[in-house]
Amino acid sequence: MENIDWNAYFKGDNKDYDTKYLRTILESLLDNSIEDIRKNVNNCDIKVTEEKIKEYLNSKLEEENPELKKRRETSKKRNWINLSECTQKDIEESSQNFMDELDMVRYTYEPYTFFYYSHYIMILKSKINKLLYVIDGISSNNASKIEEELNNLDINIIDNKILKSDIIRLIIPTIYNIETLKSKTNEANNLDTYLTNKLSKHYLLKRDISEYEIYPSKSIIMNNLEYEGIPGYVKLTEKQKKKLLEERRKNIKYIASLQLD
Repeated sequence: MENIDWNAYFKGDNKDYDTKYLRTILESLLDNSIEDIRKNVNNCDIKVTEEKIKEYLNSKLEEENPELKKRRETSKKRNWINLSECTQKDIEESSQNFMDELDMVRYTYEPYTFFYYSHYIMILKSKINKLLYVIDGISSNNASKIEEELNNLDINIIDNKILKSDIIRLIIPTIYNIETLKSKTNEANNLDTYLTNKLSKHYLLKRDISEYEIYPSKSIIMNNLEYEGIPGYVKLTEKQKKKLLEERRKNIKYIASLQLD
């Protein structure tokens, strides 16, 4: 749902709407009540087990490369060979073992891949529930119970009215995260995923990638200009961006003053 036709929901030049309209738009776009949306989100789980994944990988090995499977079952682990003493047969076997090791990567279970999907899905569910909590609180005229969240989002509810811009700010990341959750859950439950996706901590370390970089933040808004434009988060208001820019200028001046001293 990348391109939402907002003209279908906002008519004329109205800048604010009844808070209940926020819920109405979300339920219309997702064709579901907010209660069922929450229920569907919380029911998004990985159904496959690690045991099933291992069984599947083994069955694919037998199906796609039975000769490789047979060699792996019968071959003995070899130590490094002394080239001055080895025979042609030793060299051929060593070369074959090396190629087999590479081919076996496709059929080898990598535990971190399963953890990656589990953790990613957990973060998305947490974020969506936070967003739904805010949307439900606003729409139910219970702004007082979410006062802290509203302050953090720079949303002001006056006389049970919410700005059109704030409705859009809340709905876009909510729908994006729900769609991403569905996609990630489908990937995690597709056994073929574990044939091609071999994510490991070693892989991350080798490429100088931290775990922090491969997961979204649990926060629904990032008070950081570097995150502006990244989907999945509530956009900053102009007031928030102005404040952050001013803080950045102050920091630059402070650092410059230290260097001059």
